[in-house]
Amino acid sequence: MAPLPVIPSVIRAAFTWTSSEYTRHSVNVMHFESDGSDIDALHTQLEAAVTVQMWSHTPNTSHITSIRYTPLDGLGASIERSTTGGSKWSGNGTPGTTTPQVAAIIKLLTDARGRSFRGRVYLPWVGEGDATSGILSSIEVTALQGAWTTFRGAMAGAGFPLKVASYKLSSAANVSSIVAESQLATQRRRQPRPT
Repeated sequence: MAPLPVIPSVIRAAFTWTSSEYTRHSVNVMHFESDGSDIDALHTQLEAAVTVQMWSHTPNTSHITSIRYTPLDGLGASIERSTTGGSKWSGNGTPGTTTPQVAAIIKLLTDARGRSFRGRVYLPWVGEGDATSGILSSIEVTALQGAWTTFRGAMAGAGFPLKVASYKLSSAANVSSIVAESQLATQRRRQPRPT
């Protein structure tokens, strides 16, 4: 694995998902503007801003158990913090059959053009009842859109704006809008093993 780039005032946050149905974890990586010494403040704000509607399509047997923070200042060490748990850190869907290799997509857009200024969050373990022929239900898309837009605003308002980080360019740009996509997608390395 290549070393992480140096991007001042940006913290990489890796959200670790666990599920009673799979032995392999899923991880969502997001980036936030913050001084490297503000990991505790960033974690506190994430605890305040996260809502259960952000993962409404994921069965409630799935949980975000911890977040690994890595300052991209080239100096700070990674620190892992457990979440407080509870419903806001768990999926909101009914337990049942999931399609493990597909994910709901949250598209992160910035005001700059080009691939290096667009990002995605691949939300795992879509319930089969929430999708038809690879299309997420309109109810779920609406719930995700509202929740992620609110989350982006809350993080920016608290001084920790969500960023799209380009490891190629060693730069980051503020996320200016979010789009919850109806089309499900796959990501390489996202093939969980059943228990």
